[in-house]
Amino acid sequence: MNAFTLPDSLVVQLRTYEGRLRRMETLAAVAGGVVGLLATFVLLFVFDRFVDTPRVARTFLTLGGGVLAAWFAQAWAAHWLWNRRGPAQLAKLLQRHFKTLGDRLQGIIELTETNDLPPNISPSLLRAAIHQVADESSRFNFQSAVPVRPARRWVLAAGLLVALTAAPFVFVPKAANNALARWLHPWTQIDRYTFASLEALPAELVVPHGEPFEIACGLKADSAWKPDTAVARLERTEPQQAKFENGHAVFHLAGQTENGTLTVRVGDASRDIAIRPLHRPEMKELAARVELPEYLGYPAATVAIQGGSAEFLDGSKVSFAGKTSRALKDAGMKAAQADAAATIKEETFTTPAKSVAEIGAEAVFRWADTHGLTPTQPYTLRVNTTKDAEPRVELQGLDQETAILPNEMLKLNVASSDDYGLKEAWVGWTVHGLDSKKNDLGQGDAAHTPGGQMKKDLGAPLDFTPALYKIPEDSVVEIAAYALDYFPTRKPVESWKYTVYVLSPAKHAERVRQRMDEVLKQLDERIRDEERQIEEAKAIAEDKKSLPEEKAGEDIKHVEASERANEAALKKMTEEMHEIMRDAMRNKEIPEGTLADWHQTAEALEQKADPPMQQAAESLQQGAQQPGARESQLAQAQKQQQEALDAMRAAAKKMNKANENLYAHNFYNRMRAAAAAEHKISDGLKGLARETAGLRANEIAPSKIKEFSLAADKQTTNTKDVDSIGNDMAAFVKRVPNEKYETVQKEMSEKKVVAELTELAVFVKQNLGLKSVGRARQWGDQLDEWATMLQSECKCQGGGGEMDPDVMEFMVSMVRAAVVQDGIREQTQQVDEKKAGNAQYPDDSKKLAEQQDDLRGTLGALLQKIMFDGVPKALTDPLADPGQPAQSKFEMFKPAIEGSLKLAGEVTEDLRRPQTDADVVSTEGAIIELLVPPDKKGGKCSSQQKMMQKMMAQVTQARKSGGNNAKSSSSFAGDTTSGAVAKDTTGARRVEKTGGAGNAGEWPEEFRDQLQSYFQQIESGDKK
Repeated sequence: MNAFTLPDSLVVQLRTYEGRLRRMETLAAVAGGVVGLLATFVLLFVFDRFVDTPRVARTFLTLGGGVLAAWFAQAWAAHWLWNRRGPAQLAKLLQRHFKTLGDRLQGIIELTETNDLPPNISPSLLRAAIHQVADESSRFNFQSAVPVRPARRWVLAAGLLVALTAAPFVFVPKAANNALARWLHPWTQIDRYTFASLEALPAELVVPHGEPFEIACGLKADSAWKPDTAVARLERTEPQQAKFENGHAVFHLAGQTENGTLTVRVGDASRDIAIRPLHRPEMKELAARVELPEYLGYPAATVAIQGGSAEFLDGSKVSFAGKTSRALKDAGMKAAQADAAATIKEETFTTPAKSVAEIGAEAVFRWADTHGLTPTQPYTLRVNTTKDAEPRVELQGLDQETAILPNEMLKLNVASSDDYGLKEAWVGWTVHGLDSKKNDLGQGDAAHTPGGQMKKDLGAPLDFTPALYKIPEDSVVEIAAYALDYFPTRKPVESWKYTVYVLSPAKHAERVRQRMDEVLKQLDERIRDEERQIEEAKAIAEDKKSLPEEKAGEDIKHVEASERANEAALKKMTEEMHEIMRDAMRNKEIPEGTLADWHQTAEALEQKADPPMQQAAESLQQGAQQPGARESQLAQAQKQQQEALDAMRAAAKKMNKANENLYAHNFYNRMRAAAAAEHKISDGLKGLARETAGLRANEIAPSKIKEFSLAADKQTTNTKDVDSIGNDMAAFVKRVPNEKYETVQKEMSEKKVVAELTELAVFVKQNLGLKSVGRARQWGDQLDEWATMLQSECKCQGGGGEMDPDVMEFMVSMVRAAVVQDGIREQTQQVDEKKAGNAQYPDDSKKLAEQQDDLRGTLGALLQKIMFDGVPKALTDPLADPGQPAQSKFEMFKPAIEGSLKLAGEVTEDLRRPQTDADVVSTEGAIIELLVPPDKKGGKCSSQQKMMQKMMAQVTQARKSGGNNAKSSSSFAGDTTSGAVAKDTTGARRVEKTGGAGNAGEWPEEFRDQLQSYFQQIESGDKK
């Protein structure tokens, strides 16, 4: 400031201008602020009528209104509060309106306000200039320079917006208040007011994946606007319109595979619904918790169910546990007599336990997940109810029909199983005569094996020896295995019944002969087939013109196939032959010579017939494949076929002779057996006659009548046997004339033996003991006499092989003795295993002693044969050549026979004590190895030793009837645990493994030297 001031008039003018300017700008700022606020409210109200204004937009509008009002307020405050205009600024505003003043007014104002005036300026001139401008300004009305139009516009706008704002409050106060609340609280979730008021719709709708779905919307009863239609649009699809019917509009929408938004609009109301397609909940797992019936004693078990069906035992209770692909809110099961809700836990459900009867034939499972989705269709489980089946049981180790000797052992095994548990398994049998169907000879059982409720399989071995179970010879045993489970009312289940014929040696020998006759018939067929194939090959070879052609090759292939089939049939027949020989070896009634012939026949077929047949087939194959070599290959094949044919013819001839000899020999055996049976009947009738003599029929005790009936049955059986002998003998003498056989057959016919024996059976049936006993004894003697007549005609010596027939027979006798010893050894083991609970143990052991004593007799006979029958004639015949060596041809076997005799005596004594322990069994095994020396590892064996080992092996390995196929102490079956026998310091017998001459020092001293010599002779047998 300086000394110069503006005139008062000019100051008044400026103040008047400032006042009016402040009023106009204040009015404009207030009106502008009102416009900013009310405009955003009106906009929100309008937007809400069409859409649900998002909170972001609402916030933007609310904040925008506030910002506009704040902007107007800030602009006003900037001019009137913070930076208030001075005279110079007012002068600038005035000069915009009053152009004539120019900048003179501003200039004089600035001169009065500055402190830095130029030093050369004249104060008077300055004052004059100020007054001049002031006078000039007085001519202007500064108030007219204040702009009124902006204020007027803002006031008009504010008035209009006030009216627009007030109108909703007057006409639609609910909508206005709702909009005001949403404007004042933009971030608060306040539903917008609509004139059309919709019923509640879900914010999210879960629909089945890819499946059409529908949604319905309805208007509330108090809805201010009720349009006739509603519109729905899913994402970018075409809108769908639906009419309101009964207060609701239903939209049918296409299946969705992706998430989307469905917008439903009714009038001014709209809803956005999130559409979420999900696959329907599926059953992933289903298991059943099964409580079996109480009688089974099983704990509850969980069983996984695969597929659409399940099987449960009748009487069980079952609950189901299912696992689905998604958490559940509801599940249940519907069945025949059970409709129950399930317990839910996340994605699993469990039904209450129901009996199988309540469930019925099917169970239907339904479920819904937490979204309300259900499966396309309920899961239906077919329920099958099974009964507790019978146990399965079988008796192993038998053919359907088996024939054995009384002292033979059958290695049987009971195998049984059940689905749940076995209580017991065992073997049972009934016994009747050969010609009787009544189980009149007793019954028995063995191998009782206890089970358990959890034991599903039971097995037990049984060594079945008829003699040990008091089963007589010439009887039929119907044997089966039995099993019992825990089903309360079930009877024991029986396996397939097997028939075991316990035959006397004579009948067993006849059966063997019949089987070997069948083999001979098969051999005749093989011969005829081979002859036919030779002729076919010859015919092909003779047609030389057609030989290179393809048809000839096909014909050769046909002959080759026939040759191979014939060779396979021959091999099978030879195996059957060996099986029959195994049976025959155990029957002492079959002569060693016959066995030797059969053995040589089998070897001839295996070594001389089978290889050429194989070679012929190979030659034929080569001929079929090589047209250029067909002639030579066919010639070679015919030569090989002829070799095989010659070998088979020679074998058939030898076999036929052996069978005829056995047939003749069997007449003696059968006649002798019939005589023995008749004598036995007579002996039985003696006691009965003594006790029933003089009694009337009604006075005889029932037990005695039964004994008479049994005796009559035996007599009938023996009569049939004698009749069979007579018929067979008549046929035999027609084929093979023989004076002795013809005489016996003629006498049998003349004496009417069958008629007489038939009448005798009637007498016995009538309880006529005294009348029957003498006649039975008489016919027994007569049958014995005829048997004696036939004995001298038995010629069954083997021959025709490379080996001395006598030596061959002797070797067979030794093998047979070893087989008998093997059987006794097995029975000894069996008796010893059961002695603890066997009251008949002493008697059983004594019976074994009798068998062992019989074997001693056989061995004694062999020793006698060595000493007398096998020596050269020079020692027994004065006319014989004196140059022959004075040594038996059987001398090489003497050490073994003598050693076996000594050990057999010890075993006999042990069995009579009775003693059946491991020492006795080991000694029996040592006898076996003495009779048939085992193959030494790394040692050399003679052909004789190999032959004996082969025959022994054929009998002992894997035989079906009465065989030793397990638990053997012999080297021929099982582990070689027996051998040399000696006495230790305690006097107990010990057993060492034998190994030939190398361990001869371990044998008892009394026959050590002889054994050493025996092994040496056996090993050098081929060199002599």
